Amino acid sequence: EDQAVRMVTPCLLPDKSTVTQIEIRSAQHYNLTIYNTGSNVIDDRGLVVRVLEKNVVHTDSETFLRSPSEELVVHWIKRLFHGEPQQRPRPIEATVILDNVNLLFAAQESFLSEIGSTENDFSPDFVMNARRTLVKRYGGLLQHCGAMSSCHPLSQIIMMQKSLYSAAVSLLQSLRDGAECSCDLAPVLESLRFYNTATEAEAEGGNEGGGLVTSVVMKWLSQALHFYGLVSSMGSLSQVLADHASFLQRREQRFLALHSINQQLLLHPRVLEDLVECCVEYIE
Repeated sequence: EDQAVRMVTPCLLPDKSTVTQIEIRSAQHYNLTIYNTGSNVIDDRGLVVRVLEKNVVHTDSETFLRSPSEELVVHWIKRLFHGEPQQRPRPIEATVILDNVNLLFAAQESFLSEIGSTENDFSPDFVMNARRTLVKRYGGLLQHCGAMSSCHPLSQIIMMQKSLYSAAVSLLQSLRDGAECSCDLAPVLESLRFYNTATEAEAEGGNEGGGLVTSVVMKWLSQALHFYGLVSSMGSLSQVLADHASFLQRREQRFLALHSINQQLLLHPRVLEDLVECCVEYIE
């Protein structure tokens, strides 16, 4: 009873017959869904509800509150992008963190929303912000400006089957030389800068690739590929795209081709769409 938070909020409701359910969401309280089938819940005078506060912990700013589970995820993400490179996790630990966070995203999309509100420790807003944080730092891998050039990491790793080291060296060389493909690499460079923004070397960089070193780019490539679930498919992606190229190049046939490809690769549909958008050009 001490945890109960009573709130009475003025609410202008439409006709009761048009309301099927009302969802109440808060980062500090357990989510609550009220269905119109419940008795004496929605009446002509409005709606009165009581929601329970989560077992929250205070952040450093004391402005926001997070549940213990949310605080753990924040700790993982802070470790991934720690300002001190030596404080960042080693490769295996980094992949475990990314696996756990991806599991959270998948669960939130599929079944966590179906679980009772008292069992849901992650607010939708928190999960959305966590996803945005990671996409901001890794999303450049699946983006390009104009036609994708041979300098792009996806072209190097997937289409040319180069190693992460070779792709990282080539990417840095292209950025430093200011090659013709530098426009194509703009989203990649933006994500790399977000990934490495806190390091002293990055702050001192003068040219396009200034401050970025091969080891940092390799870590970014490895983590980005893992975040998007592409690691297990890297060996077969080039052949699969080549086998379906004639269909992927035509707008009216691409959707069915994507469906067929994903029966083999089992990637997130949006990831596959972005990957194909980068690697396969339409034939008008």
